[in-house]
Amino acid sequence: MKVFIIITTLALLTSFASAQEVNEKSLAEASELIEIMELRTQISTSFEAAMQPMLEPMIEQMNLNPAQVTELSAIFTNWWENDIDQESIILKYSTLYASTFTLKELTGLKSFYQTPLGKKVLMTMPQLTQKGMEIGMTAAQEKQPQLTAKIEAFLASIAADKE
Repeated sequence: MKVFIIITTLALLTSFASAQEVNEKSLAEASELIEIMELRTQISTSFEAAMQPMLEPMIEQMNLNPAQVTELSAIFTNWWENDIDQESIILKYSTLYASTFTLKELTGLKSFYQTPLGKKVLMTMPQLTQKGMEIGMTAAQEKQPQLTAKIEAFLASIAADKE
């Protein structure tokens, strides 16, 4: 019985060590993938692209002049560059990729992103994402009246239930 317990314990420890090794390898592979993808640049570009739509309502509401708009933009940029822990974000992305993809898949992604097509995908993805968001927003805006009608009916039914 003791031998069985020892063998079982050793087997479990070995499988745990093997899982840790794969995880560490996957994390290292994911980190390399993140570098190939130039994710730091993509994240910064995405922030800049998202910043303007965030600022527009503030600019309009506060009726800012061009100099004030520049100053407000600088505040957001400074916050992003100096207060947000960029390395922590990159580590979280690496961990996300390592937990989402197998080691073999990560290696395949690395190989793909080093091809001309893979490089094109990386270069065009921010614009495609932005245009895709615009397509979705336009479609949602076009159907806003239908959503408003449905919400009003929902609110009316809630009010009727309370009576």
